[in-house]
Amino acid sequence: MGMEEDVLKLLGMPQELVAEFGVVDAGILRLASSLGRIKPLVLSVDSALIAECRRAGVSAKDLWEVIS
Repeated sequence: MGMEEDVLKLLGMPQELVAEFGVVDAGILRLASSLGRIKPLVLSVDSALIAECRRAGVSAKDLWEVIS
């Protein structure tokens, strides 16, 4: 993808996101938000994560929409 690898530290993530979505989903949202000029598309079956991504300005789609 041409991006640098970064380690996302649990303590550096917003606690409310980690509490609501869990570490993995919060990490996905944070990474997608940090890519800057690269416009990622988050694919998920988790409607709450999709909604949060969209609120954060990150494109997100339900995986079932893509594969149907």
